[in-house]
Amino acid sequence: MGTRNRKRLVAFVVGHEKWGKTYTLRALCGPTARRVTIGGIEFLVRRSSNDDITTQKPNGYIKFINSLSAPLVIAALCPKFKKISNSNLRQKFADDLLKRLQRKGYTLFFWVIKHRWGKSDSIHPKEISELRKYGRVRVFDRVDARSRVRAKAFRAFVSGIL
Repeated sequence: MGTRNRKRLVAFVVGHEKWGKTYTLRALCGPTARRVTIGGIEFLVRRSSNDDITTQKPNGYIKFINSLSAPLVIAALCPKFKKISNSNLRQKFADDLLKRLQRKGYTLFFWVIKHRWGKSDSIHPKEISELRKYGRVRVFDRVDARSRVRAKAFRAFVSGIL
């Protein structure tokens, strides 16, 4: 399906805090770039995630989602859902954010980093099944893949959905 048939698309790099999302996106588009071209198509890139909450900007990710108008977006996402999160901060919950994007007409894709870099931790199957309710999911299950390897695999994933 070409991008002409799809007006709005968000491809997420998914993982928990300190999981490698930002490093993957940095390897994809450079240390300061906010845009990347894949398959000749330019994407807006948001490296910080819904789990990157600061006291200065506690609602930064929510504001990003609410103000989003770019048709093609790559973003980081932590798969914390109300039912399975150990946090009470609503800013961190993925459900509301994903529903907002769908209401705005975005088709959602999730590229999940299954294992935390250098650790045995892995994404819970319930989190993956929750993501499947919102869009297509691909799980990257290499344990100790460096950020450039992850970025190359993510680029291939995005190329495949264009």
